[in-house]
Amino acid sequence: MADKDGFVFARSHMPGQIGDNIFQTTTHGRKIALGETITAVVHGARSPLTLISGCLISQDDKVIGSIIIGNVVDD
Repeated sequence: MADKDGFVFARSHMPGQIGDNIFQTTTHGRKIALGETITAVVHGARSPLTLISGCLISQDDKVIGSIIIGNVVDD
């Protein structure tokens, strides 16, 4: 989960890693910041293959955050 500015405030698999701006640091984050809903199979930065999907969350036509779901395929 990220706030409206793209700063990560919750992760399920790395709960201690927060504060990075996913909208600026990843290709899929930049697409989501532009309002695109993405679903992709990509070569991960630290993994051979990643399945990823994400979108903005809006309320009353205002962006309030984003949700991104990913799964590393490594076995």
